[in-house]
Amino acid sequence: MQMTSKKLLATSVALLFSTAAFAQGDECTGALAVGIGANGPFTNVGSTTSFVWPCAAGGNDVWFSYIGGYTGPLTLSLCGADYDTAVEVFDGTGGCGALLSVGCNDDFCGLQSTLTVNVTGGTQYFIRVGGFNSRTGNFPLDISIPGDECATAAAVVNGVNGPFSNVGYSTSAPAWPCGGGGTDRWFTYQATCTGNVTVDTCSANTNFDTTIEVFDVCGGVSLGCNDDSCGLLSSLTFAATIGTTYQIRVGGFFGGSGNFELNVACAGVGVQNDECAGAFVVVDGLNTGLTNANATTSQPWPCAAGGNDVWYSYVATCCGNVTVDTCTAARTFDTALEVFTGGCAGLISVVCNDDSCGLGSSATFYGVTGLTYYIRLGGFGGGTGNCEMNISCTPAAPANDECAGAIPVNTGANGPFNNFCSSTSAPAWPCGAGGSDVWFSYVATCNAPHKIELCGADYDTTVEVFDACNGNSLGCNDDFCGLDSTISVAMTAGNTYFIRVGGFGSGQGNFPLNITPGTGAGTIALTTASQCTGGALSLSVTGNPNIGGSVNSALSGNLGLGFVTWGFAGAPLLAPVCPCIILSVSTDWQFTNSLNLNIPCDGIFIGTPLETQGADLFGVPACGFPVTNAFTDIFTVTIG
Repeated sequence: MQMTSKKLLATSVALLFSTAAFAQGDECTGALAVGIGANGPFTNVGSTTSFVWPCAAGGNDVWFSYIGGYTGPLTLSLCGADYDTAVEVFDGTGGCGALLSVGCNDDFCGLQSTLTVNVTGGTQYFIRVGGFNSRTGNFPLDISIPGDECATAAAVVNGVNGPFSNVGYSTSAPAWPCGGGGTDRWFTYQATCTGNVTVDTCSANTNFDTTIEVFDVCGGVSLGCNDDSCGLLSSLTFAATIGTTYQIRVGGFFGGSGNFELNVACAGVGVQNDECAGAFVVVDGLNTGLTNANATTSQPWPCAAGGNDVWYSYVATCCGNVTVDTCTAARTFDTALEVFTGGCAGLISVVCNDDSCGLGSSATFYGVTGLTYYIRLGGFGGGTGNCEMNISCTPAAPANDECAGAIPVNTGANGPFNNFCSSTSAPAWPCGAGGSDVWFSYVATCNAPHKIELCGADYDTTVEVFDACNGNSLGCNDDFCGLDSTISVAMTAGNTYFIRVGGFGSGQGNFPLNITPGTGAGTIALTTASQCTGGALSLSVTGNPNIGGSVNSALSGNLGLGFVTWGFAGAPLLAPVCPCIILSVSTDWQFTNSLNLNIPCDGIFIGTPLETQGADLFGVPACGFPVTNAFTDIFTVTIG
C-alpha cells in the first residue's frame, strides 16, 4: 500500500525531530575537531551512551577528534562544566572501529574531570565526554600542553637545559617585539645571583631560527627580546636579583619550530653559603654575624614553611645532646632551623624547628663525637634578616643505650640508626662477641615468624631478640648477608619484643633495621600463558606478596568490559567455547580493571599459592563468534 502525502510528511517530520534530539558528535564517526586551547562550550544533552566506560559509570557521551604536531603530555580539562563530568581518550590510529583507550577520569576539579595523556604528533586521538551516571549539561573542553602558556611554564636552572621542542605549540600574547616570533614555549628561572643573567639557544643542538624574550612576571613587563645573536640563534642578557623568578619564552622566527637547548648563566654576586656545599663552619658557643639576606630556598622544609636558607657545618665535640638555637636578642626575623647528617650529597633530616623561644628557633639532637652535621637557617615564610647561633654539647649516653630506653620500631624499614657512643649491656652476647649495643622495641603484628634484617649496614653487625627486658633470648645472629646480620623469630600478635643491635667485637657504625612478617620470600610469577588473548590485553601484578602485604592485579588494553579474579591455585580449565585458560577454582570474577588481594597477617598462609587472571568481555574477539571474550595470562602469587 502506498503512503499518502500527509503520511509521508508526518514521517519525515518525525525523523527530522528524532535526529535533532541527539547531540552533535554523538558517536565516534561524527567526532568534532578540536585543538590546543579553549574549545566549546559544548553539551551532551540528548546524547546516547556509545559503550561501557572504564571509569565513572560514565554515559550520555559526545565525541571529539584531536590531531596535532606536538609530542608529549597533553592535558584535557572540563573544569567549569555545570554537571558531574567524565572524559576518556582513545588512540584512533585504527579508526573508530579499533579504538584503544589511553586514559579515563571522573573527578579532578570537584565533580569535573581532567585527564593527562601522552600523545604523538600526527596521530589522531578521539575524546569522549560524558556524565557520571549519564548526567548531562554544558562543558568547556580546554586542551593544553606544558609551557604553551606562561602559567604552565617549566623551571630551568643554570647550565644547559633540554633538549626541548616547540613543535605543535601556539603563539602566546603579547605579540613579539622582535623577529616576528611565534610558536613559543615558556620557562621560569629563579636567579641565583644579583647581576647579569644570560639566556641563549646557541647550542649546536638547536636546529631552527629562534627568538627569546624575558618578562618579570606572567603578563608583566618585557625585560628584553632578541632574534639573531649567534647566527640565526638567540641570546639575551638582563639584570636579575637573586631569588627572583623570571619568565622566559622561546619561539621561532615568524613561527618557525624545531628542537633547541636553553643555556642559562648568572654572572653576579651570590650568597656563598646559599647551598650545603658552601656551608660556613660554626662551633660550640656563640656564632655571630649570621644572615640569610638574598638567599634562595634549597629544598622544601618539613616544618615552619621555611625558606631563603643558608647553610652551616658543625663537628660534634661530644657524644651527647647538641642544642642549636637563635634565641639571642640579635635576631631580627622569624627563624627556622633544620639539622642533617649524611653529607651534602645524601642529606638525612634529623630535626627541624620553627618557634621555640618566641619567634626564635631551637633544635636538639644526639651528636656523636667527630661527626659532621649540617645546619640550615631560614626564615618562616621566606623571611630574611640577621641573627646569632648558639651551640652547646652536653655529654650523655644514647637514649636507647639500655633496654629500658628502647626506641619503638615498626613493620617495614626503620632507620638508619647507629650504635656510636653506646656501652655493652647485660647479659653477655651469645654470638659474634657482640658489644656497643643499642635497643629497640617491636609489637608483633601477627602470629608468624618475623625476619629482622640489618643488611646494608656499614660495619660488622650483631643482632639478638628477647621476649622482655631481662627476659629470654629468642635468637642471636652475627653474619648472614656478608658481615651484616639477619634473624627470624616466631612471634605472637600483640606481644612486645626487644631487639638489641651491636657490633662484632664491639664494632660501631650505621645500620638499617627492617622487619618483615613471614619469610619475606613471597613471589609473583607468570605461570600459565593464555591460549586466548588478543590486542594489547595484558595483566600486571605488583605489590608485597608476603603475609600482611597487599598485591594488585591491574588489567589494561581491554576494549570491552574488564574482569579480574583472584583464587586459590588449581588445575587450569579450558573454556567450553574456545581454548581459553581460566581459573578452575575461582568464582570471584569481578567487573573491574583493578583488584587488590589483601593477605592476612597469619603464618598459616605462608607457602599458599594464589592465582589471578584478567578478561576482556565483548572486546577483542579472541574466542570467535558468537563469544567475544579474551583472557590474559595467569599469574601465581606464592605467599611468603
